Amino acid sequence: MPSPAGRRILAPGTAHRHRLPATLGSPRARSPHSTNSLFFAALLAHKWGFLRYAQPRDWLNFLLGCLRHPQVSLAILRVKQQQAEFWHYLNRITAERTAEAATQGFSALADDTVLDKQRPLPS
Repeated sequence: MPSPAGRRILAPGTAHRHRLPATLGSPRARSPHSTNSLFFAALLAHKWGFLRYAQPRDWLNFLLGCLRHPQVSLAILRVKQQQAEFWHYLNRITAERTAEAATQGFSALADDTVLDKQRPLPS
């Protein structure tokens, strides 16, 4: 059994965890890395349901990221125009895969599916 100092060497960055309050150490206290991706997907696809559970801190994080990296943000928002042929290809492939899944008994998730009802609605 390694000594306490040895354990810190084996697991760097984990020695502080016992001192953090549960809310700071929990995954729910941090924004997931994919939050910005969902914002951009909602903007590009006009699917505002993607942002249904976005909290004010998620909006702030997204807006600050856009301000911090304006060229990257604009490039992402222009991708449908600049890569139109590839965008149409992705839409076609997605439609084909969705149709294929439907023939095998799978269905697309809707707002009233059981999985969606497991999350509480925002108040």
